Amino acid sequence: MRGARARALAARSLTPRRRLFHEALFRHIDSLSRRGCHRTALEFCKLLLSLEPDVDPMCVMLCIDYHALKSGESAFLLQLVRVRGVAWWVWC
Repeated sequence: MRGARARALAARSLTPRRRLFHEALFRHIDSLSRRGCHRTALEFCKLLLSLEPDVDPMCVMLCIDYHALKSGESAFLLQLVRVRGVAWWVWC
């Protein structure tokens, strides 16, 4: 199960406290990005992705590449693509 349906099921399966924690982290990532703290935003993306690596209910994979490139961490992005495969974005 991948894509929007899997994300919706994953978001529903999160307990309310976990959902609030995920949303707070995602909003913090957005706030860091607006302030130009892309490296810190990337680290928080990694944290959020590590909480639910198989499902990614907050779609962190859609913004992690932006933060990796803006922070000069292209090596991390290449490693991510190698680990996840060429079509890593398909399941977001």
